[in-house]
Amino acid sequence: MMGHDARVVVHRFASPPYRVVCPERFVTVLSSLCPLLVVVRMNAPRRMNPTNGASGTPAATAAAAALRNPRGGSPPGAGPRWVRMLRSLLLCAVSLAVLYQCLVHFNIVVVIVVGLVLVKVGWLRVPRLFGGHSASGAASSQDLYAEALRRADLNPQPILEKQGESGATLDGGVVYGYSCMQGWRRSMEDAHTTCVGIKAPPGSFFPGAELHFFGVYDGHSGSHTAQFCGASFPKFLTASPSFAMGRFPEALTESFVAIDKHLHADVAKLVPDRSGCTAVTLLITPTSLHCANAGDSRCVLCRDGRAFPLSNDHKPNLPQELRRIQRARGFVWNKRVNGVLALSRAIGDFAFKNNPVVAWEEQAVTCVPEVTSVPIERGRDSFVVVACDGIWDVKTNDDVINFVQSRLQAGHTPEKVAEDLMESCLAPTPLGIGCDNMSVIIIVFASSAASGSPLLPTVSAHSASPVSDGSAP
Repeated sequence: MMGHDARVVVHRFASPPYRVVCPERFVTVLSSLCPLLVVVRMNAPRRMNPTNGASGTPAATAAAAALRNPRGGSPPGAGPRWVRMLRSLLLCAVSLAVLYQCLVHFNIVVVIVVGLVLVKVGWLRVPRLFGGHSASGAASSQDLYAEALRRADLNPQPILEKQGESGATLDGGVVYGYSCMQGWRRSMEDAHTTCVGIKAPPGSFFPGAELHFFGVYDGHSGSHTAQFCGASFPKFLTASPSFAMGRFPEALTESFVAIDKHLHADVAKLVPDRSGCTAVTLLITPTSLHCANAGDSRCVLCRDGRAFPLSNDHKPNLPQELRRIQRARGFVWNKRVNGVLALSRAIGDFAFKNNPVVAWEEQAVTCVPEVTSVPIERGRDSFVVVACDGIWDVKTNDDVINFVQSRLQAGHTPEKVAEDLMESCLAPTPLGIGCDNMSVIIIVFASSAASGSPLLPTVSAHSASPVSDGSAP
């Protein structure tokens, strides 16, 4: 009796509803997927080549596809309509074959799960057979395009309005022009500083002489950090201990660190958008140029008619930057700090400065600038270009210097040259390079006009003073 019951139990568990899945059945189902993988590979859209102007981000890629195909339908390179229909039919046929194999070898639950996956990825989406140029397809494409622009933080049309200023030192030794343009971006996140006529401290080699300070601050994830730097940087500079002693390179470094710590101390009030910014500054003394840079904005001097860089870009994949990031328990992925930020030095960005084990200056994203000091060589130095990466992403140092030099020699003012430079860098469509905010300062030295070339247009003397908002020390 007991043996008979045991045989019954074995027979029940060996019945089809309780079959054990064998490895051979997995092999059979997987083999049926091979044609499907081939078809998917044939139907996959081509990747965009970054060297052809695409930024490589998913939003930019979607925007590029929508721009090239604004009326909907298949992506570029998909072929004639009958080819698309044939591919869709083949996808559906192979998908149904996979579902049949699942039904034969497994159970209805597996069939439902696999079917939902196939529908989710679009292989069983029947409207694909007849879609392409319908009104609903066009509307869907337009929605996709608008969403791609929103995610890429771009407008469908560029904002070409420019804001600028021109000025000169009281002694006429320096003439400058500034201009900025929002471009394709949905908001303007750049800021700048033009402050001439700062009195040198008594502890310097030339007490009472005029110093001139210029800076460009390229904001990201908001504009609060950049705007604060543009309004307050000269005050932090003149308040640094090294400035009173005439040690200007150290004073620039101290001002970068001081303003970063000041923002961090009251981040909820001063930086509600949790933004950050690059900063490139230039301090001109009677004998020297002192450039301090944190980020990928640049300062380039024209010496002997050629580009003479005063700054270096700070990218996470550089060896010295990578070592600091790793010491701060960060990592670099896809050339970005923690896979997010494409810069390794910036003011703000406090989400990357939260390691209590390392010093403030040694955080994964540090505010400490790289300072370069060079003597002014009269007769050799013509002008300096200080600009954000919206310019340098499009043109090389030599391209910018040649562009500015030719127009200054033609008699254009520095401000007009800055406007022309931005327009020449603006992308014709909202994708790829040339879509960023743009800010340019051009500083021309009086000695460059000694040879008789009209490098110094007539500009009324202007002495700028730092903006006081009560927030600086």
